[in-house]
Amino acid sequence: MDRPHSRIGFSVRHTMVTTVRGSFADEEMTFRSTSTVQESAESFRMTGDLTIRGTTRPVALQLACLGSVVDPFG
Repeated sequence: MDRPHSRIGFSVRHTMVTTVRGSFADEEMTFRSTSTVQESAESFRMTGDLTIRGTTRPVALQLACLGSVVDPFG
């Protein structure tokens, strides 16, 4: 089931990230989702754009639903 209205975006300032292309210190990474697909009752795949050091690439994240709660405001 596609979840077209489920979106997420975040920015993370990190002290060190090491990849196969090298290490990056004191940088900011941003992620903006483009779609979310429910694969099973508790499994989702979210795709989006990840930007590191000014370079943006598409990525897919595997997500698991660990439960839900009702907040105090309903």
